[in-house]
Amino acid sequence: MRGIVNLILFLLILFSFVFPDKSYSIEDVTIRSVIHMDGTVDIEESRSYQFNGKFSWVEYVLPKKGFIEIHANTITTKYNK
Repeated sequence: MRGIVNLILFLLILFSFVFPDKSYSIEDVTIRSVIHMDGTVDIEESRSYQFNGKFSWVEYVLPKKGFIEIHANTITTKYNK
C-alpha cells in the first residue's frame, strides 16, 4: 500500500515538471459596432489576453451565425513581456 502511495506522489511530482502550469485569461474586451444606412455593419473587436506559462499560439473562433458574409480586413497582435 505504501508503495502505491509513493508511486502516486512520484508521478504527481513528475507531471508537474513535465507539464508545467499554463493558464490565460481575457483581461479586456471592447466591441464597437456601426450600422450603416445600407444595412451593412462595421464591427471592431479588441481583446487583451494575459498569459501565464509558455504559449505558442491562441485561437479565437469568430461566430458567423446570422451573417451573409464576413470580411476580416485587419488582424493585429501586440506582444508585451
